[in-house]
Amino acid sequence: MYRHPKDIISITVMPDIRMLTVIQKVTEDIGKQCGLAESEILKTTLALEEVFGYCLKMVKQEKHPSRITITCRQENAVLLIIVEHQGPQGLLEKHFLPGKEESFASTTFEAVGLKLAHDSLDELRYVLLHDGTNRFTLTINTPSDRPFLKTR
Repeated sequence: MYRHPKDIISITVMPDIRMLTVIQKVTEDIGKQCGLAESEILKTTLALEEVFGYCLKMVKQEKHPSRITITCRQENAVLLIIVEHQGPQGLLEKHFLPGKEESFASTTFEAVGLKLAHDSLDELRYVLLHDGTNRFTLTINTPSDRPFLKTR
C-alpha cells in the first residue's frame, strides 16, 4: 500500500465499534499537535466517529468484513483524515463526490450522521478508487504557523 510522504500516522483496525476509542484518541492527539482549538478537535472527532460508523455499517454487510484504515496527513495548513475500506458502497456516498455535493434528506440515522460530519468540517469528500477502495476524506484547516511536520 502506497503511503504519502506527508502521512502523520496510518492505522488499520478491525471492523468493530470498540476500535472507535483508539481512533478518537489518535485524532485528539493529532489535532493538538496541529494546533487545533479544543472545540475544533471535538468537532473533528465527532465527524470522524460518524464517518467511521457509516463505513463500519458498510463493511459489516460482507461475509468477511474488510478492515478500515484511517490515515492522518498534513498538507500545508490542512489536516486530512482519510478513511478507507474495501466494503460495498451505500446510498449516501454519491452526495459527497467532488462537484456533486447537494442537499439530501436526512431520513436515516446514517444520513443524519454524515450530514453532521459534513457540517462540522471544512470539507467532506468521497471517491471510489480504481481498485475498489471507498475513500472518505475529512478536511480541517489548521493554523498555518503550527505544521505537524516541519519541512526543511
